Amino acid sequence: MRVKQVRVIAVAAVAATVPTVLFGVPALAAGSDVKPAASVSAQGSAASAEEDRVAILRMLANPYVGRGVRQAAQKALDGTAEDMRRFLETGQYQARLEDDRVRVAQIAHVGGPGVKKAASKALDGTAEDIVAFLETGQHRARLEDDQVRIGQIHNWGGPEVKAAAQKALKGTPEEVRRFLETGQHQARLQDDRVRVAQIVSVGGANVKAAGRKALNGTADDIRRFLDVGHHEAFAKDKAAEAAAAKKKR
Repeated sequence: MRVKQVRVIAVAAVAATVPTVLFGVPALAAGSDVKPAASVSAQGSAASAEEDRVAILRMLANPYVGRGVRQAAQKALDGTAEDMRRFLETGQYQARLEDDRVRVAQIAHVGGPGVKKAASKALDGTAEDIVAFLETGQHRARLEDDQVRIGQIHNWGGPEVKAAAQKALKGTPEEVRRFLETGQHQARLQDDRVRVAQIVSVGGANVKAAGRKALNGTADDIRRFLDVGHHEAFAKDKAAEAAAAKKKR
């Protein structure tokens, strides 16, 4: 009886292992898409390299990309898959930093004292300092330089220039820039016209004639009258007075 029981248990144990042996390994049917692990890995690497290439090409399509980034990107494209991956992970940032440093130096070269000082500080700092200068710092420094320049113009300007300068200093950065680019010249022209009218009102015949001609002309005509024209006309009037006085003798 005990022997029979042992046989039953043994048979049951063998039966229990059969499903594991039969179904534990996936079947490879004819035409199956399953490929060896090495083949799958190779396909994944190729796809990753193609994605990197597309990413770099998209970067190059941006017209605002700097020269350093553009050169490094092209070099990566001409290299291996590892070169492209290295460029995307680190190279692009190193190249962009160099481009940013060049841009800061260019801004400093044409900037005022405040811009030059802020640019120099950024170049002596970190990559974050350089980005901060390019994004916001340069604009704050330029506004300060512009305000100083307006103060200087205000000091030697006429009434209209002074009024326009004061208004600009109380306004927005755009109004400050507008005054420097066009507003100061418009205000100066008004002051110049007033000055010509004052000279004409007390001048002789030649001064009056030259002054009226200037007022009917261009801004350059008015400026020339104030610089040299009224002196020449005044000399003619004095000569005419002297000649008239001589005739009376």
